[in-house]
Amino acid sequence: MKKPILSILIVIVILFFTFSCNDDDSNTIIDEKIIELKVLAIQNNDTIADATSKVFLYYKDKPLELQHFTYKGNGIFSSKDSTIVPDQSSEINFIGEANIIPLQLDKVINIIIETDVYENPYYTKIFFRPTDILKATIYFNL
Repeated sequence: MKKPILSILIVIVILFFTFSCNDDDSNTIIDEKIIELKVLAIQNNDTIADATSKVFLYYKDKPLELQHFTYKGNGIFSSKDSTIVPDQSSEINFIGEANIIPLQLDKVINIIIETDVYENPYYTKIFFRPTDILKATIYFNL
């Protein structure tokens, strides 16, 4: 009778230690950098959220030089010799904001914001260095 009880106690102790130890540190606070963007359109002296804007991110060693490129839409730029495509994309929400977790923080973060409130795609460019505060408000005049 003692052997089955002892065996059961050993199994319970093993199970206790097995399930009490795990690698889940869900209480750990992760300090993630977030890019906070606000995109607004000004129309007839009213400021409205530009909820149709698209956001494209490019991670490079320096700010993008786009003067010899043609914008094709959807974050794609092309020239005679090369094409630049985004590394990450997002959209502005219905209140005109986007919070984006960048994929890389060791490069310059180039951001193209495309609005389609104009007949042809129109964009503006901003960039952040890894040490910058990643927050910007963009206004498009209609």
